[in-house]
Amino acid sequence: MPTMKFGKYQGMDYSEVPTDYIQWLMDDTKKKLSEYERELDLRKNKAEDSWMNQIVERGYKELKALDAQSVNHVKLDTAYKALKNAISEAAEPKGN
Repeated sequence: MPTMKFGKYQGMDYSEVPTDYIQWLMDDTKKKLSEYERELDLRKNKAEDSWMNQIVERGYKELKALDAQSVNHVKLDTAYKALKNAISEAAEPKGN
């Protein structure tokens, strides 16, 4: 039979551990898992945002380097700012 590996009832068979303690452990574990998932999502989003930023920055610099006849720099700057804002807004944490 499995035994508790930690805490107040360490070493006791699960069958001997009070139900309310096991319920508390489950609730607490679910809460922690939710927090861990949220942190991993934030890290994933940051990594994706970093790539998006790099693509936008490189594309902007390449186009900005072209002469004014082949690129409308006002429209380029406007598009660049819009993309940067979109990436920034997408990176903001969503309330769970």
